Amino acid sequence: IRESDGTVAAVHVRRNRADGSKSFSWEQEDGRTGLAGRAVASLPLYGIDTLDNGPAVLLVEGEKARDALASCGVPVVATVTGAATIPDDDVLRAIADRDRLYLWPDNDAAGQRHMGRIAERLVAMG
Repeated sequence: IRESDGTVAAVHVRRNRADGSKSFSWEQEDGRTGLAGRAVASLPLYGIDTLDNGPAVLLVEGEKARDALASCGVPVVATVTGAATIPDDDVLRAIADRDRLYLWPDNDAAGQRHMGRIAERLVAMG
């Protein structure tokens, strides 16, 4: 996960298990575990460092969805907080001024709530 200037903010480690389940953990760039006290809600949107200044952007949940859409040329960023948490206002400001902002939730109730809460914050931010 990179800041808008390209510096590494954190490393999100995904482990896919043989039974189809998955787990995630955070590391620092040097391999130490955790976020060194940083709140996950303060982490930048995944892909923000590659986003151009075009008028539209798509916001999805998770790196896998973002990478798939970006490979098709879609201007897209992703939340990295998990569905139970949303990015804080400082993180959302990076995309809040776009002419068109599309929120694409995961296809489950948690994903719907996640993007709904983000929509509420973006509206409140103006």
